[in-house]
Amino acid sequence: MKSGHIIWTITKTHCLVYNFLPSISAAIGDSETARSIWRILIFVHILPRYITCVAYLNFFFHSPYSSTNSFLFTLVTVSTAAFNFFELNSLLLLTVFTSNEHHGLHVFGFSSFQICALIYMSCHVLLFKRSGRSLSGRLARHSYKFKHKCLFATVLLLGLCTYFYYRHNKYCEPFVFSAFAFFEYLLVVANVLFHSTIRFDLRGMSLVFG
Repeated sequence: MKSGHIIWTITKTHCLVYNFLPSISAAIGDSETARSIWRILIFVHILPRYITCVAYLNFFFHSPYSSTNSFLFTLVTVSTAAFNFFELNSLLLLTVFTSNEHHGLHVFGFSSFQICALIYMSCHVLLFKRSGRSLSGRLARHSYKFKHKCLFATVLLLGLCTYFYYRHNKYCEPFVFSAFAFFEYLLVVANVLFHSTIRFDLRGMSLVFG
């Protein structure tokens, strides 16, 4: 009975219609254990993500394959790093402020995370081509194609999430919020896979402080 109550709590929405999948926000926001695990994982990996942001800035600026030194290229490169930085800040925001405790801040953090992530990914793919990195070897070509697929999946999944979220709030139909949650899971997976291409891009490089 207690288990059933927990499942109903994390899948419950303002519509009070039946759903079988919780959103990520509900899953990590309604359980102290899940909330603690989520925060620990985010806090542990966030510093390397900030370092990666700077590493990619240098990766594009110092590409030996690039013949582009224009102001526009510099502006796009810096802007790309900035959107990656904002993406990470938004991830921290939605982690610290959960949906059930600070709903408005959490929604803002989640929305800005998705927007900044999409802009970052688009600019990153563009820079990967314009800097010549996409032609620097077999792994680079594979990375470029994989980034393209992840970007396409992100656009598609973000559109589906937006559609089902709107439909859920507009019509309050059963299972629609579960459809939103399912595509939200896939959207996060696409984001993780995009960032995982660092294993191809920075392979063999060293991090030097000082």
